[in-house]
Amino acid sequence: MKSSFATFAIAFLVLSVGYASATPPCPDGMTEITFDDDLWVVGDGCHHSGRVVDSAVISVEFAGPYDVYVYAIRAACQPQEDYYVSVNGVDGPVSLDDAVACTDSERLDYVGEFPFNSGNNTLYLNTASECPPDETPNSVHTHRICLDYDPPGAPEFPITGLSVLVMAFIPGIAYIARKK
Repeated sequence: MKSSFATFAIAFLVLSVGYASATPPCPDGMTEITFDDDLWVVGDGCHHSGRVVDSAVISVEFAGPYDVYVYAIRAACQPQEDYYVSVNGVDGPVSLDDAVACTDSERLDYVGEFPFNSGNNTLYLNTASECPPDETPNSVHTHRICLDYDPPGAPEFPITGLSVLVMAFIPGIAYIARKK
């Protein structure tokens, strides 16, 4: 009996550590912002807290459009954990709950492109769920987001050393072709 309990405890620990480490950092080139206190919301009319919106102030150096990604954490067996994000008066699309019922999940959701001002900006996490008919809390929370700065006029592809080298030779090639 002792060995089966020990096996269960070790398996639980391994699964717990695996789940915690399964949350990768933001993709390359993106800025990660973590919150001291999680942002969280519940469905409208679904929980006694009534917390249907939460907010955080985010400061950025450069004004312009930013793609925003949320590490959304959803609990099991709450079928309407839908939410959306707003920044500076612009609402993003609704991020729908998981397709598989009764699963805990933490995933990176693209929640839209938003205009940020240089300095402080308020990001709102809003519920998109309501009760009834469902009576579960339908909670969503996050402890971090990723920002991808997309300055106006930037090329759609990254300019690499090879691209710069090729572009430097193009005028020379065009000049040689005109001389012939």
